[in-house]
Amino acid sequence: CFASCVLLFALFLIVVFFFFFIILFFFFLMIRRPPRSTLLPYTRSSDLGPLSIVTSVVERRQTLPILANVFIRLEGKRLTLVGTDLEVEISIETDVLSGEDGECTVTARKLLDICRALPETASIDFSGAGDKAKMRSGKSRFTLQALPAKDFPRLEAGTWEERTTIT
Repeated sequence: CFASCVLLFALFLIVVFFFFFIILFFFFLMIRRPPRSTLLPYTRSSDLGPLSIVTSVVERRQTLPILANVFIRLEGKRLTLVGTDLEVEISIETDVLSGEDGECTVTARKLLDICRALPETASIDFSGAGDKAKMRSGKSRFTLQALPAKDFPRLEAGTWEERTTIT
């Protein structure tokens, strides 16, 4: 009887340690954040306007998938958003506080819809790598399809170029 009690106690300890390590594993898995390259942290209230303007030129149904995207470039502390339908191109530059230099293209309408759905004071982290762009705001996470920035068509500016600066 004593040997069976010792065996049961040893089995109990093994099961407890097993569950302890499983819980510990999932805990570390949940708090471990994968390394990410943040292209752009910004707030919804300050950047929804420029995004709306750039997206206005992008048509939903395009013969080229890249034309449904908006081009996003962060260089230094200057954010450039570009939308085009190959006849009209809208490019907006704005200042940002921080971020890593980079560029990508993402689906314009989806990006705008997500930004509109977020609260007015929402802070958004945006990162792009490969064929995916990730957005994070609070507890919300979004993954958008991205296309290579080098494939985004830019209109050639000739002598007809007209620039308007709005501050």
